[in-house]
Amino acid sequence: NGVILHIHGGGFSYGFPEEGTPMLCVMAQYTGMVAFSVDYHYVPEISVPQQVDECVEAYKYILNTMKVDSNKVFVTGGSAGGTLTLLL
Repeated sequence: NGVILHIHGGGFSYGFPEEGTPMLCVMAQYTGMVAFSVDYHYVPEISVPQQVDECVEAYKYILNTMKVDSNKVFVTGGSAGGTLTLLL
């Protein structure tokens, strides 16, 4: 069906990929999609552009590993994750 790729929030400097698990489970159940959450490094360890690069790599990994077409990947995020989603 497709894939949900979630990018968690946390002001670019904290948070964890599991924080969206309840929401992702509901979305996966209702859509029949598989859900993933990105585990990216935080500022100041890396910069925001490097965080974008990590999210792009996660997106590419899903495309290549799941053999899913790009128009079947639903990217979502909250707060800083929403910003990273828009910057993909």
